[in-house]
Amino acid sequence: MDLYLKGKVAIVTGAASGIGRKICHTYAEEGARSVILDLQEERGKKVVKEVQDMGGEAIFVQGDVSKEAVCQKAFSEAIARFGQVDIMIHDACPYTDGSAVMPFFKQTQKMWDDFVNIVLWGAIYMTKAVLPHMFERKYGRIIYVGSDSRAGDAYQVVYASVKAGLAGLTKSIALSGGRKNVLANMVNPALTLTDENEGMLKTAYKYDTKEGLEKLTRAYATGKLGTAQDLANMIVFLTSDRCKDVTGQVIGVNGGFYMPSP
Repeated sequence: MDLYLKGKVAIVTGAASGIGRKICHTYAEEGARSVILDLQEERGKKVVKEVQDMGGEAIFVQGDVSKEAVCQKAFSEAIARFGQVDIMIHDACPYTDGSAVMPFFKQTQKMWDDFVNIVLWGAIYMTKAVLPHMFERKYGRIIYVGSDSRAGDAYQVVYASVKAGLAGLTKSIALSGGRKNVLANMVNPALTLTDENEGMLKTAYKYDTKEGLEKLTRAYATGKLGTAQDLANMIVFLTSDRCKDVTGQVIGVNGGFYMPSP
């Protein structure tokens, strides 16, 4: 099925690894071009090379998404290279290795600041950078990568709080942009298997054993963890013109881990 994404340009934050990396790969398959915004220069440039090897186009912009000037720089470099920005995906998030999963009172102020600044302020700054351009062109697709933790998580209190904040941002931008053909949605993963965390899951949870797999996934209707590619597939689909009437939605891609009441 043609997603009509050929020639489109997407800024993807946090795209040097994990879900963001797979999003860029998937855009390359669809003929879209990616602007990778991340702090990790070596990994970011590696993703550019991976995209190019797939026959796609991508550029890397190094910087901290919690800084407004960095977000404006990413937008400016996208315009300078490609002349347009059609899509913005905010996937940047700290502590994706699970090192901040702990009781609330044991977390540090730095952890709290990182979650608020990168996840929430990063989303706000990046949205501010692209929105005037999208409004002017009367075309835009925005995705915020959230988390099922937004429903509450005793071991990720501030993380859950800022992800819940993204839901409010999603709906507000959807209301602001709908009549200008700018659509905004939020995609929520549960625990997701990535190339980067697979080793940790095997070590900490024995994910590669039958017992460990059953224990880790007992709350999942599918009996397995989703992958970064599963998330990328949904996100890329939502930013395509096959989804022209979907906006303001919070969508779970979680194997049935969290199923809100109708």
